[in-house]
Amino acid sequence: MKSLILYSSLTGNTKKIAYSIYDAIQGEKDIKNISELVDYSINYENYDIVFLGYWVDKGICDKNSKQVVENIHNKKIALFGTMGASTKGSYGDSIIEKIESIISKDNEILGSFICQGKIAEGLKAKYEEISKLYPENEHIREQLNNYEESQNHPNKQEICEASIFAKDMMIKASTM
Repeated sequence: MKSLILYSSLTGNTKKIAYSIYDAIQGEKDIKNISELVDYSINYENYDIVFLGYWVDKGICDKNSKQVVENIHNKKIALFGTMGASTKGSYGDSIIEKIESIISKDNEILGSFICQGKIAEGLKAKYEEISKLYPENEHIREQLNNYEESQNHPNKQEICEASIFAKDMMIKASTM
């Protein structure tokens, strides 16, 4: 079975998860940074499973990942991503649902993995400015409160969980 790990990473969080997935799986495999692809095209026919990694931007996958997703057809796909906010509770689930909803129906989604990533310093400054303008914005307050906690992510446990996810997806792909 030949695997492709594609990822988009702004701050290095998703790249870290992508490489943990790459290291965890056996067999023929390639790993590619989406931003290094010319016109986002790849010959997907060479691969049995595609792991697609994204970072969350405004409640959905980043625009580069979205462009790649639109070009994948008739494949087994395993999604993984990172986001600055905590993935616990309904917010993380809603992100996964939104991203899964943009995958072409001719693909088979094997599963999804999402974990918290480190929030970039520049984003913290942006949140602080927005908070001054809209102090009642609960999401912005949560993000500011979450900043310190986010600096420890993805952590060892999340990297281990991503590795387990990858192995599970390979087993699932080989039995379907």
